[in-house]
Amino acid sequence: MVKDRSTAFVLKDILSMTDSPLSSFIPNITKHPFSNLEQHICVYSCHYNVENFTDDLYQYLAQDEPASIQKAVTKRRAEFFAGRLMAVLGLEALGNTHNVIDIGEHRSPQWPNGFLGSITHSCNQAMAVVASQEYWHYLGMDHEKDIPLDIANNIAEQLLTHADRELYQQLDIDFANFCSAVFSIKESLFKAVYPHIGQYIEFSDANMLELDISKGSFKVELCWRKAPRGLQTVFAGHLLKTPGKVTTLICA
Repeated sequence: MVKDRSTAFVLKDILSMTDSPLSSFIPNITKHPFSNLEQHICVYSCHYNVENFTDDLYQYLAQDEPASIQKAVTKRRAEFFAGRLMAVLGLEALGNTHNVIDIGEHRSPQWPNGFLGSITHSCNQAMAVVASQEYWHYLGMDHEKDIPLDIANNIAEQLLTHADRELYQQLDIDFANFCSAVFSIKESLFKAVYPHIGQYIEFSDANMLELDISKGSFKVELCWRKAPRGLQTVFAGHLLKTPGKVTTLICA
């Protein structure tokens, strides 16, 4: 059931709630550095405490917890709420106050008319990027924990194409960091194109063209043979490497 109200809590209100269920669950909210890299987007980030998640937190959103999420384990319920809250803050910053973000097919977020966005969460950190469709048509963001070398070796066959491996040979980067970056980049790509194709694609459906972790940039190509006519296939993006983690963003 959707509550008959718009969100009434802007960022300054939330940050002032120092003794509330929300402040115990999310001790800090920040504007992500990606917000400064492109015009007309808003990216919020937070750390959250899974053990402090409660049903009462939904008083801060314009919607009730979806039935499918209520049945999930606490970790999933916590990350879902944190991600939705970051998305709502972004929508409010862009001037939209009726911020119900339903769950669509394949669990994809259903954004309010005129907006698009992407939500990601990992390691008790949630992020969301939101933009107006007036300026952007593709938007995907992903945040991942670094992949250990043994796991990178195990997933490389599914993750990397021949073109990806050729690019790796040209770079001065260890294999685990390369796989971590590629995994996140392809996740961002899939999120960016999903609203236009409505189905999942494989890691093998994308080729890495460029990657410069020190400069925080990359270029990736969608080589999916079923791509509809008119779909953009080459995307440049942003990458942020922090200790133990990697975050990527595609805007087009």
